[in-house]
Amino acid sequence: MSEGKNGLAAALDATGLGTPPPPAEQLDLLPAPALPDPPRSSAKGGRPAGSRNKRTQEWVDFILGQYRSPLLFLASVYNRTPQQLCRDAGLYLYHEGAVVLDRDGEPVLATGDALRLQVAAAKELAPYLHQKLPIALDVKGKTAGVILIGELPAEGSDQAAALSLFMPGESEENQGVIDSPTEKSDGIEVGNGTK
Repeated sequence: MSEGKNGLAAALDATGLGTPPPPAEQLDLLPAPALPDPPRSSAKGGRPAGSRNKRTQEWVDFILGQYRSPLLFLASVYNRTPQQLCRDAGLYLYHEGAVVLDRDGEPVLATGDALRLQVAAAKELAPYLHQKLPIALDVKGKTAGVILIGELPAEGSDQAAALSLFMPGESEENQGVIDSPTEKSDGIEVGNGTK
């Protein structure tokens, strides 16, 4: 093998297969596609936050111009008596595929089903009329918690505030080390680390 050759030339020379082919012509990369100009920001463009777009508002206007509001329908469902709702919706008791009749030969109304429909309608309509009340927490017992949102100023800075981590009536002197043996997860006692 000759001294100055390495790589493919050295391998071909060592096997006796001849000289390597001349290097291929390097092709240029494909031209980059033309990109559209970035959108220009406008300080007053677009619709206000929380408002509907025009197409949605047009559909709302069209539907409410042709039909009654779904909210009115829900209100009419829960406003009827269960008996009225049963008659209007055809809610009757059935037994083995046949309508159950009372002594007078009248169909027995399924007022339980009607009441369930009314409760569902009232639940769907309630958020449009009333705010949901905040959830009340009833905490019993001694608790002390700290919630920190943001950054706590460093001790000694002019913005530092006193933050006590002890229960009222407790002090740092009363915070002793609990002397109890610690255990590994396999149950072998290893001591509490205090001397």
